[in-house]
Amino acid sequence: MPHIFNRFYQEDAPITRKGGGTGVGLSLTKSFVELMNGSITVISQVNKGSDFEIQLPVSSAAAISGTDYKESESPQVTFKKTQVVLENTVSKTSDLPLVLIIEDNTDVAFVLKSTLRNKYQTLHAENGQVGLEMAFDVIPDIVICDVMMPKLDGNEVCKTLKIDPRTNHIPIIMLTAKVTQKDRLSGLSHGADAYLVKPFETAELLTRIDQLILLRRKLIEKFENDGLSNFLKSRTENPADQFLKNVIQSIHEEIGNANFGAKQLAFRLHLSESQTYRKIKSITNVSTAVFIRSVRLKKAKELVLETNETISEIAYEVGFNDPSWFSRAFKDEFGCSPSAMRN
Repeated sequence: MPHIFNRFYQEDAPITRKGGGTGVGLSLTKSFVELMNGSITVISQVNKGSDFEIQLPVSSAAAISGTDYKESESPQVTFKKTQVVLENTVSKTSDLPLVLIIEDNTDVAFVLKSTLRNKYQTLHAENGQVGLEMAFDVIPDIVICDVMMPKLDGNEVCKTLKIDPRTNHIPIIMLTAKVTQKDRLSGLSHGADAYLVKPFETAELLTRIDQLILLRRKLIEKFENDGLSNFLKSRTENPADQFLKNVIQSIHEEIGNANFGAKQLAFRLHLSESQTYRKIKSITNVSTAVFIRSVRLKKAKELVLETNETISEIAYEVGFNDPSWFSRAFKDEFGCSPSAMRN
């Protein structure tokens, strides 16, 4: 009850979800009442109902409008509820991160999509079950998920995504009207990376998303700076780290095979090609093919610095059939040719 006049506030309970409200009506009513220097209060009893009382001041000094009111001249106003339509289109050529919004309230989903427009691509799922299916299909960069939803609630969605190898690397932001510490701990215990209470500030939401994206960038910077050997030796329980280690080890096992590419890697990971691409892209920001080449070249760099093998021998050893192409790719990756690095 202390929160019902707050804009966008909704109690997360199945009985209130059936009404399909947006948490605007009572806030708007309170604003109108206060504009007239009035007050609004509520008395509520469980299983009996709620009584709202509005008090408006009457002043003998109030200005006279100067217009006689005639009922016959009152305008006839009709209201038509419009259905918000959310488009689910994603550009395959866009470099913007993809955010999957799992939210059963269309108006809230519309606000989220509008907030993220121009900085992120967005997809919308109207319930938890559809959200899971879309997450497994497209492998988004971020998931924003409501807690109370039909068919499958947000905690179950979060738990499922965090234990599935296809999606366990994806950061998840939970949205809910539940404000107690117990509710927050419940969401975090299911693997949520962040927990925002409705009504949320758009600036806070954007900051949380930016921070989670930044963590992914720091991961790949660590991979780039530490080198393959140190990265593979590092101990971590981070799903993204573990996935990358698995990818790198799979490439190393076939590193001399010039025909080993995205299709073969996906087969070894027990994922589809598109799922492999989306997962690698969301973690490293490069395609599967580019990442495979980068791993080959990093291994080549180790061989250049630590062995006496010829440049041609190293090229063939890491899966390049053309030593000249190998040297050009090596220079593009590290800024100098393999022979110059050795000297």
